[in-house]
Amino acid sequence: MSSKTLINPPMSFSSRKKIERKVSNLRKENNNKVEAKEKNEENTGKYPDNSNLRWWSSFYFDYLKQESNNPDNPHPLLASVEIEVVKEADLEQILTLYKQAGWWNEPIDEKAYERARRIISETFCFVIALYQDRIVGMGRSISDGVSDAYIQDVVVDKDFRRQGIGEAIIHRIVQFLLEHNIKWIALISEPGSEEFYQQLGFRELIGYTPFIFPFEDKE
Repeated sequence: MSSKTLINPPMSFSSRKKIERKVSNLRKENNNKVEAKEKNEENTGKYPDNSNLRWWSSFYFDYLKQESNNPDNPHPLLASVEIEVVKEADLEQILTLYKQAGWWNEPIDEKAYERARRIISETFCFVIALYQDRIVGMGRSISDGVSDAYIQDVVVDKDFRRQGIGEAIIHRIVQFLLEHNIKWIALISEPGSEEFYQQLGFRELIGYTPFIFPFEDKE
């Protein structure tokens, strides 16, 4: 029995290049899928449940939309303000905000600067509102980084209030906490600030009384 040998016709240069490009594109597509999967798995492990974060962001942006339609309280300045989580900041400006809020009665000296520096760097989440080169607001959260967090020291410069900056600071703090899967978030409101926090979704903690240890510096 005779047999026939099939010989493939020689491939043209253009056809070979097309195949090479196709193979290259398939490899890139596969690599992109692998990278996307790895990134998704990494984020899932770090933030196992983002449903609360999605809800909060949706709630906050709905609030902003509602406020933007309020002719009595527009926020034109907010678009020019940067809200940042920081580990260092201009200490003089930070101390000015603390004094303006009535939370810093000590002399402004080297000791005060060092204390302010440590407050910023060692706080779990310290947020500043930056307008050009001026810090016009701040807020922070102390936390174990795992389960619970307390928001405090939220203040906006008196010349920049009623511009949505305080709300933006709270939003960034809560967003940061939810990104780290911290879902128990509390604060103590100063008298007259209850409505501010209530409109941002916070509720009164019924049945609990805040306490403070009455420590006085004897030095």
